[in-house]
Amino acid sequence: MALMVVKFDLKKRVKLAQTVWFMYWFAVMAGVLLFSMGLFFKIELRKRSELMDNNESHFLPNLLILMGLIACAINGVGGKICYDSLDPSKFAKWKPMLKTFLVFCVGFNALLLVTALLCFLMRIPLQFTLAEGLKNGMKYYKDTDTPGRCYMKRTLDLMQMEFRCCGNDNYRDWFEIQWVSNRYLDFTAKEVKDRIGSNVDGQYLMDGVPFSCCNPGSPRPCIQIQMTNNSAHYSYDHYTEELNIWRRGCRDALLSYYGGMMNTIGALVVLITMLEVAVTIGLQYIDSSLSTLVNPEDPESESEGWVLEKTVKETFTDIMAKMKSLTKGAKVMVGETEVKERPKSNPDYLMQLMNDRKVMSSLPNFSGIFTHLERLLDEEIGRVRKDMYNDTLNGGMFNGRDMEELPEPIGPVAQLQEKLYVPVKEYPDFNFVGRILGPRGLTAKQLEAETGCKIMVRGKGSMRDKKKEEMNRGKPNWEHLSEDLHVLITVEDTHNRAKIKLQRAISEVKKLLVPAAEGEDNLKKMQLMELAILNGTYRDANVKTPTAAFPLGTPQAPRIITGPTPVLPPTLRNPAPVSTPTLMPLIRQIQSSALVPGGNPHPALVQQGPESGIIYTPYEYPYTLTPSILEYPIDSTGVLVSSPCVFAGAMTTKVRRHDKRIHPYQRVVTTDRAATATNP
Repeated sequence: MALMVVKFDLKKRVKLAQTVWFMYWFAVMAGVLLFSMGLFFKIELRKRSELMDNNESHFLPNLLILMGLIACAINGVGGKICYDSLDPSKFAKWKPMLKTFLVFCVGFNALLLVTALLCFLMRIPLQFTLAEGLKNGMKYYKDTDTPGRCYMKRTLDLMQMEFRCCGNDNYRDWFEIQWVSNRYLDFTAKEVKDRIGSNVDGQYLMDGVPFSCCNPGSPRPCIQIQMTNNSAHYSYDHYTEELNIWRRGCRDALLSYYGGMMNTIGALVVLITMLEVAVTIGLQYIDSSLSTLVNPEDPESESEGWVLEKTVKETFTDIMAKMKSLTKGAKVMVGETEVKERPKSNPDYLMQLMNDRKVMSSLPNFSGIFTHLERLLDEEIGRVRKDMYNDTLNGGMFNGRDMEELPEPIGPVAQLQEKLYVPVKEYPDFNFVGRILGPRGLTAKQLEAETGCKIMVRGKGSMRDKKKEEMNRGKPNWEHLSEDLHVLITVEDTHNRAKIKLQRAISEVKKLLVPAAEGEDNLKKMQLMELAILNGTYRDANVKTPTAAFPLGTPQAPRIITGPTPVLPPTLRNPAPVSTPTLMPLIRQIQSSALVPGGNPHPALVQQGPESGIIYTPYEYPYTLTPSILEYPIDSTGVLVSSPCVFAGAMTTKVRRHDKRIHPYQRVVTTDRAATATNP
């Protein structure tokens, strides 16, 4: 059943449209008023921003300005819709977006109500802001020569005279600070010395207030210094006589001023909210009455209008049902996408993930930048390992549904532990420690993640380094080395949950303490496979090396292009005798291979043959055109001979060169050097 149903005819619909149109334009003026109030409030805060804490925020005036602008825009559009509703042809273009506009109006009205509440509640933070700001401002009252604080004295004096107040809480606040500048103090006077010396901070304190605290309406001259000294003034008693200064604190005065302003603005915002709600209801009546015409072709036919098509409870139920259906549909779509795109957990996929992780870690441009990619990659690696581990044990490990069956925590947190001794005596040759820990401790970490317990191998033989184990035996914190080899399982949780976790961990560890037959241990196979993947030596047996589509060369039809023989001066390339060790080809090969990391030797050094099938064009590097030091013979005196010749035997004397040594890559063959090499 609809809420607040009203029947309309043509005359009532026209009158309703005209009334709502007038109210909308009145609401536009209200939006302008709201904007003006926010602007005025912001200006007032700016006037005395020096007397407020730096944390003071202009959130409320900015919100009022924004709401005023939005109100003008919404109400202008609403007035246009009401005007066009009298003409069916013009109203047809607004019909598709009218419900969306009404929903936006409802949200705007709710935000207006929140703004009104903030106007009433901002008095509390404003009080603390004024207290801290006035306290700091009074400290800087004397700093008339300090840049940035030159006008603080003027601001405080004008405020105290305008609001008829003195100090922060009262006039005695001036007694606790030095408000007289040092430039006006005579430090040679005894009174000044005594006052400064009697103060711990070295400040000139006195029982006086600035002139701006004086009440000009008092018949007696203002007593602003030595206010607590009755003998300093004629017929004066500060305990009984009414002082001729302002007794009210400035914080209370400013809070009353700004608080009254905010209360007024809040009340006006409430009235504007009521007006906005009224025009929204009127627009809803116009929309529903035009949608329920008995005869849509006859504009004079009767119709019904309502605020809500159903009751409040039914409307709320429908909204919640739609939201749940949208959320459920989104979850189903995400789930389907994950099922379709997630690859199957197998060693090849795990190897690819590990390789990708190594590549991302090795590249400096990617490491530490794409943090989300690294996190997702680590999560995927953990998921694949978990699936492979569960498949290896044939369902021995429990799945995620078991973790959901843990009861709610009851009672305090307790720590439980259990020892499971390893059957080393029954199976002395079996590697239980490696089976439990796995490659790099991955199996134990997987067990800890699945069971929620901490699993450690302790006792004799638990350490890989036997010498270190013998050295640590008997030392503090190493008492477990004197015990038999065992697995220590600890869990920390509430008592009801810790017992369940501990039993699960015990059952899983006991499965690992049962040796499997040789060749039937699937867990060992998986651990070896993971170790190979981590070391980068894993190779899938199913992957075959693809054969070439065509051979590079065959012995029957060799296709070899031999490069031209390099033309060199004959004096630079004398053939070495048979008895001379061939050192130069080796040196040249090393130099050519070292040009680039992992590079191949010079093409001229490759063994040529018709069966090699290598097609190349040799290139003679410039540095190979110069004679090497090994091509120059040495005479009996140990001096390098200018002309190269054939020499036999090993060199026993030190080779010396008399010219400047040039890097091989920078050598250039010149005619002078070639001539020098040819002359004996």
